[in-house]
Amino acid sequence: MNNVDYAKGKPAERQGRKAASLRPYGYDSRAAIDFMNRLKIITWRKKESWLYIIALALLFWSCNTKNIKKEGDTASVRLYTAHMKQQKLKKQLNTNLHKRPDITGVLKKLDLITYRHSISVANLALMFVDFCGYDLDPDAVYYAGLYHDIGKYHIDPDILNKPSKLNEEEFEEIKKHPEIGYRMLKDTDLSDMVLDAALYHHEKYNGQGYPFGLAGDEIPLIARIIQICDVFDALTSDRPYRKGHKPEESLRIMQNTKEHYDPVLFHAFISMIL
Repeated sequence: MNNVDYAKGKPAERQGRKAASLRPYGYDSRAAIDFMNRLKIITWRKKESWLYIIALALLFWSCNTKNIKKEGDTASVRLYTAHMKQQKLKKQLNTNLHKRPDITGVLKKLDLITYRHSISVANLALMFVDFCGYDLDPDAVYYAGLYHDIGKYHIDPDILNKPSKLNEEEFEEIKKHPEIGYRMLKDTDLSDMVLDAALYHHEKYNGQGYPFGLAGDEIPLIARIIQICDVFDALTSDRPYRKGHKPEESLRIMQNTKEHYDPVLFHAFISMIL
């Protein structure tokens, strides 16, 4: 097992920083970024981009420009820079995807729920890593989220889309997808981070996950990150047997099984969402 701590540095304020509330004056650039990240998560699920644009305009209008200029780092410049960086990364990722037509083709053949889920987890993981301050390759983080469920390509669609609870035999079948995904990806030029995410994203911090029952720091960092994003997106998404939960409700559900997650990462994730 390639159990590597991929971070070159420690996450900024590992206990998670509280995202600031929108207030009319004295708004610093870090709080602006944190607020917009929070808003992005809330609006992205409902596809309400208009709300994001309006809030962005209100943010600039309500900022105390003099206080911001004293810091030499305006919220508008930071947000614009972050937006351009995201657009540049998106173009780079799309270019890299075209270099892997076989893998990309498989991803697009997944059922619609799994395909959308994979894209959502990839973007959520990028946001989470940035929030924590980890120095991780964004390409690798994105692909780790994008391909974490690629092994489901070889799982019976009737099991994946079953509108009721899986029986024991069906659950044993679906538990094979991490190892299948690893075998599908291991001969590509994708990084070890991506392979680890595919193989270990269903391991649990208390050792009760699968396929190997790893515990604590035995689980690679990227897999611990993808696990949290995976569960959160699954809870907030519509499924054949239920409607998606609201973000706050999803976190409450995750709190009931908090022993499954890295406690430091989970605390940081809650801080990012709330």
